[in-house]
Amino acid sequence: MNRATRSFGVFVVLGWCTGCDQPAPLEASEGALGTLSAVPNTDFNGDGAPDLVYHNGTTGRTRIEHTLWLGAEGLDIRSEVELDPSLDVPDSTNWKPQGIADFDRDGRPDLLWHQGVTGETQVWFMNDAARIGFTMLSAGSGGGNVNGMTDASGWLLAGTGDFNRDGIPDILWHNRNSGATVIWHMNVLNRPRRFIRIDSAPFATSLNLPDSSGWRLAAINDFDGDGNLDIVWRNAASNSVSVWHMSDATFLYSSAVIADYSPSGNQDLVATADFDRDGKRDLMWLNRDTRELFLWSLPTDGASLPLGTESYPVPRLYPRVSERIVNR
Repeated sequence: MNRATRSFGVFVVLGWCTGCDQPAPLEASEGALGTLSAVPNTDFNGDGAPDLVYHNGTTGRTRIEHTLWLGAEGLDIRSEVELDPSLDVPDSTNWKPQGIADFDRDGRPDLLWHQGVTGETQVWFMNDAARIGFTMLSAGSGGGNVNGMTDASGWLLAGTGDFNRDGIPDILWHNRNSGATVIWHMNVLNRPRRFIRIDSAPFATSLNLPDSSGWRLAAINDFDGDGNLDIVWRNAASNSVSVWHMSDATFLYSSAVIADYSPSGNQDLVATADFDRDGKRDLMWLNRDTRELFLWSLPTDGASLPLGTESYPVPRLYPRVSERIVNR
């Protein structure tokens, strides 16, 4: 976004590169492709467009922006709604919203919260901005302590999505110290209000990426159109972006994203969705200093795109100070 013109830049990615700077290995692993889509649902008001969830860590206020794609005029806001003030949860409570998915399978996205000190994880069942219920995660047949994923242990809740394509969102964890990545496959009991962890699916040890490597797990979505969730990694030091193409917890191959614009170290990847309604997943970036947003539009088939950059005005899409975007 240009602060003077209030324009929103849509940066078109030029292609995928399988030999460029990226969190290797590049060798493909075996993995069967399923038939169900695992693309996360972030459409809170049911208008068919992805929405953005903002959380203010100071005040605890959570709000939703219902987005609207205007074609040549770009991305705008159809409406904005705040959660009830009784649901304000500041960062001082150590609770933070960490993901969006339809956990109770009612066609509406819900909010996933994590407590960094105790390791507790909670789901808020939502109807747009109204919380209609909530539940704490509990241990299931997979065993283990669901409250063991504390900030002190190095584990970070990296996002949520249906990795094994059973229709139920799973939870992705990454350990910043060891570099290990784990998926919790979730199950539903007494639908729609109770969830358990049924098993853990660890990634291969050769895929460990600790913070010392420079790489950070940044986003989850289906970027190659095969119906499986993939993982985006960001290296702020080298300004590199890479996608791990996955089949559940099986690594297939990796692709470095080559664009006509390279994000600097003060820019964070904050959301992935089909914002421009072209059937492909986009990457939304936030400049931490200016609070400006911009998009990358990605090809789904790995083909190179024509050179060029398109820019569209977005008058009202502007995160406020102390807010972070919950979408990943």
